[in-house]
Amino acid sequence: MQRVVNHELPDGTIRQVHPFHISMEGLETAVLCRDEADYDAMVKILCVASRRKNVVIIIYAVVSNHGHVAVLAERRQDAEAYGQEVKRMYAMWLRRKYGESAVLRGTDVKAILLDGVPGHVPERSPAGARKARSRFDQTRQGKDHAHGG
Repeated sequence: MQRVVNHELPDGTIRQVHPFHISMEGLETAVLCRDEADYDAMVKILCVASRRKNVVIIIYAVVSNHGHVAVLAERRQDAEAYGQEVKRMYAMWLRRKYGESAVLRGTDVKAILLDGVPGHVPERSPAGARKARSRFDQTRQGKDHAHGG
């Protein structure tokens, strides 16, 4: 059963979103997080990338050779773009800190729908989905109704 959820995204809009599991495959032998600074950088990158790609993190787990993230995103492409941004940003961290540039090159980013009809992954929100509104519009609308205008 697919749950329909309207949620506020980092850009302030309210959208119909779906839960996705982001996985980076192909890291069986790589060691990505070698010390506390690496773990800290990975968590910060997860958060910064979520704002850049307009997704909401539900939960994450980071271990030495990979990470898992569940996000709310409007479309699969948004969730995959988030995973690619995390990969890009963490590759920059590894290059700066260790001088390594090819660690994540063979990594494949996938976004897997966690909820819904098996085999169905939304490419776009349905045509009848609620129109996006910003926080300002909602606040203003509430004040207008409260004051009769």
